Amino acid sequence: MLSDKIILITGGCGTIGSALVEHILMNYSPKIIRIYSRDETKQHLLSKQLNKYNKKLRFFIGDVRDKERLNRAMENVNIVFHLAALKHVIACEYNPFEAIKTNILGLQNLIEISIDKNVERVIFTSTDKAATPCNTMGVTKLLGEKLITAANYYKGKADTIFYSVRFGNVIGSRGSLIPLIENQVKKDCLIIITSDHGESFYEHGLFGHQGTVYDEVLKVPLIITEIGKKAKKSQISNSVQLIDIAPTILDYFGIEIPETFQGTSLLPLIRGKSFKQKKIVISECYQKKGLMKRNKHTGFILLAIRKQEWKYIFDEEKKTEFLFNIDEDPQEKNNLIEKNFEKLAEFHVIRDYHLNKTNRLFEETSKIVKAIDRNKLI
Repeated sequence: MLSDKIILITGGCGTIGSALVEHILMNYSPKIIRIYSRDETKQHLLSKQLNKYNKKLRFFIGDVRDKERLNRAMENVNIVFHLAALKHVIACEYNPFEAIKTNILGLQNLIEISIDKNVERVIFTSTDKAATPCNTMGVTKLLGEKLITAANYYKGKADTIFYSVRFGNVIGSRGSLIPLIENQVKKDCLIIITSDHGESFYEHGLFGHQGTVYDEVLKVPLIITEIGKKAKKSQISNSVQLIDIAPTILDYFGIEIPETFQGTSLLPLIRGKSFKQKKIVISECYQKKGLMKRNKHTGFILLAIRKQEWKYIFDEEKKTEFLFNIDEDPQEKNNLIEKNFEKLAEFHVIRDYHLNKTNRLFEETSKIVKAIDRNKLI
């Protein structure tokens, strides 16, 4: 399909665009690949990188917002890969009008020119941020997908076929995590890789991560590397919590950990020093009808308590509780409440103490928040 074709790639000097150009040149025999982008320096560098293919490459400096320039670049083009976009979430939040001009109006320009010139195929690259979008970049990409879909009906007698594809996070792309880490490891630093939750895939009849405190949601990767220190790589079986991360960071920088912090610094554990194992680990959230809520006024407590091999779950809304031996039942399928009343009573004591403590803290902080003159903060 790509051999002996004139191909236009907008944003062809980006991470995905340059990889696509190289892939096509190595695996197909296109007549010409036209690279359309705004940055002359990136075009120069890509030209040097693909020097042996230069007879098949043409570089056009231009912006998809500029319809007249784009029209000239698309003369006699057979296939278009549209990768040009404003893709950084924060940049789009601060510059929403610019995101609209590039990601929506620029795409409209490309669609209209493709129809006028009867281009054979147009492939639009979208993003996973377009799925139930919560930011400007995601919204513009979702609308872009809708424009591409609509173009297949809007095109009239033109033979052009429009496609949309979605990318997830691309490893090594500009502004992504890997280049950031590569830059950080050149100096002393603490790198922490983790997640705020796992995902349920119907292990207990649920999908996603709301309304449950089973281990498939609670257990997340936690990788901590102290750059600049010689340390052996090891896997640690200690029970830790996400609330331990903040005091760990403060401890690393030599900042005093506030008494109000409930977590514990993991720095001694990372450095192989003595570390007091936590006897009890607690996970909790507020939820109502399976959806997360902000506090006890809008939802019900969903609590999980882990003590050694035992795990207790309390669901305030459903008035249910569970007791599992994780060593013997890691899938949390066998509720042992009726067989272990003494252990259940032990967890009741822990639960009630924790709830009373958190209720007091909630009331105290609520009073403080209400007493704040918000006008002085603005």
